Amino acid sequence: DAIIALIGTPSPEETEFLSEWAKWFLKKSPVCARVSFSEQLPGADRYGVDLVSNLLRFDPKMRISADDALAHPFLAEFHDSAKEPSFEEPLHPEEYEPADVGRDGKKVTKDDLKRMVWKEVERFHPDVSKRYNGKH
Repeated sequence: DAIIALIGTPSPEETEFLSEWAKWFLKKSPVCARVSFSEQLPGADRYGVDLVSNLLRFDPKMRISADDALAHPFLAEFHDSAKEPSFEEPLHPEEYEPADVGRDGKKVTKDDLKRMVWKEVERFHPDVSKRYNGKH
């Protein structure tokens, strides 16, 4: 809720990549307008405000890329493209099998990760299981 209060309720176009459960959860949240970062950060450098605004987007495709962020005027004095390697092709994490190993030494599967994320959601929103009829 705190993130949505800051970046605003996403439009249907911004949520196309979400699962049906995530879309359902968002629909149940209060509708919020995106805050004005220049008002929230009075006195901040205009380039800094612009960078924050471009980083804090709901849809990852609308966020500034790492390369563009590093080349942004706010970071110009720190930017050295010769020392900042870049991938030619984007990474696609969905193509990789989980390589993580849990505390018990066993491989963490996609279903394990889903359960862990669900437990985290329930930790902060204990009523979510009841509202979603236990489906996740």
